[in-house]
Amino acid sequence: PKEGIKIRAFDAIVPIFTLIILAILGFYFNGLSTLEGEELAKASANPLSFETFRAAFGNADSSVVLFQAALFAAIVAIFIGVRRKIFNLKEAVETWIYGWKTMIFTIVLLLFAWSLSSIVKDLGTSLFITSLLADKLPEFI
Repeated sequence: PKEGIKIRAFDAIVPIFTLIILAILGFYFNGLSTLEGEELAKASANPLSFETFRAAFGNADSSVVLFQAALFAAIVAIFIGVRRKIFNLKEAVETWIYGWKTMIFTIVLLLFAWSLSSIVKDLGTSLFITSLLADKLPEFI
């Protein structure tokens, strides 16, 4: 930290709570927007029931919600740091870009894993392997 700047726990806690709260709200509203038919009718009748939360969280697009929550939490962290003069905007953006550079391999790996999972699901690979091995494996396996 720069000299004369007192670092407080508040500076880290606010962005973390922002991330958690926005993720929870994002899962709820994103999932709620995908409900159809009977689930939508139940959710409309009682939006705060356990069943509505279960359906909403189960249908939420987690990658989109987490990306949006993390992006907004990063913006909040940058705003707090710049406002309290812990760092300037240029330093904040450089650090943020450096963080993205260090994560790019992990992001690409996750994208490949999600793509492969989607392809395997669409091709029905699990059914194919099950039918192929059903007669060849002992029942206890």
